[in-house]
Amino acid sequence: MSTDNFLDAVPGDRLLLLNGAQAVVTYNPQDGLWLFAKYTFHPTDPALVDGTEKSIFAHDVKEILS
Repeated sequence: MSTDNFLDAVPGDRLLLLNGAQAVVTYNPQDGLWLFAKYTFHPTDPALVDGTEKSIFAHDVKEILS
């Protein structure tokens, strides 16, 4: 994932992660490394889909879907 694309992410953008999980951005600290998001789907750990904000590392993001 390009750092430029990561910096452009805004709250409400949907994320597709490399592990197949999906999340919605809640906050972007503009550091190019992290996004904060809430999982909407997780293939291996459904307990993460609990409405709690989680930090997601840039290298774990496959695609940002506006």
